Amino acid sequence: MGQFVKGLSPEFVNALAQLAEKGGWWKDVLADKQLIIGIRNAKLDVYWHGQSIFNVGFGKNGIKVNTHIKYLLDPDLSERPPMEDDGSFFIKQNTTPILSRYDDCVTLKKIKKAADLFSGDEKQGVHAIVLANENVIDVEIRLDAKDLDTARDGPRLDIAALERRPDEVVELVFWEAKLFANKELRARDSLEPKVLKQIREYKEAIEKYRFDIISAYRTVAQNLVEIAKMSDGVREVGPLIQAVAKGAELTISSPPHVELVIFGFDADQKAESGIGHKHFKKLQDKLGAQCVRACGKPQDVML
Repeated sequence: MGQFVKGLSPEFVNALAQLAEKGGWWKDVLADKQLIIGIRNAKLDVYWHGQSIFNVGFGKNGIKVNTHIKYLLDPDLSERPPMEDDGSFFIKQNTTPILSRYDDCVTLKKIKKAADLFSGDEKQGVHAIVLANENVIDVEIRLDAKDLDTARDGPRLDIAALERRPDEVVELVFWEAKLFANKELRARDSLEPKVLKQIREYKEAIEKYRFDIISAYRTVAQNLVEIAKMSDGVREVGPLIQAVAKGAELTISSPPHVELVIFGFDADQKAESGIGHKHFKKLQDKLGAQCVRACGKPQDVML
């Protein structure tokens, strides 16, 4: 049986607070509010445009951090090594294509620039949506569906956000975000767009682990508040995240709210005569108009 666990231990948070007092990668991350911090199970990821540029864990030897080697290719190099007759490339001895040491501020900028080479419009759009919505509590949410009747063992949702209900209870609402050009939004005639099946899978997994999910996000809210305190006022968390961290009631509706946001189109494409109108309408008919949010520019999306 799977489970849903998230959160950092007090010892991990304390070690991060101590690290924040020093110069280096963590201090630079805290000072860059364009970076998104995702809390995992005894780990955290630092995201830039959908790419996890730092994965951070904690053990008996303290904090351990790693990154993918592809983000360490120096994007500022302009050399064009020639290919030799045997197929090898000649690289000058004084040319180091890999960033081998972290230098304050400078290296983080290079890692972000290198990470953009592996990102795309959809990932960058999701990043913009998250930055525009202060009560987003998580991104890249992996759900355990191994024991469920789903096509994927580990479906991954884009966004988890908090909303205040009329009864003052805070609700977890999940969002799947798609670029207008994504083919998963479309299907011919009476066929079903792939995104609808994805959303059903998300709902099934969330329903299965709803109590674990609620408990996990209480801890995540507390972690995010504690991390924000380390940033000397640079990082802020939304009022609903703060409320949950202080003990406000957190819930998930039944069935869970898993909604769809579509971005990256113009007014003509959405208009009744536009190429996207029938696709928008099909999705609204299946999910409910209130569960489909369409906004041309991702930075203008309000969840």
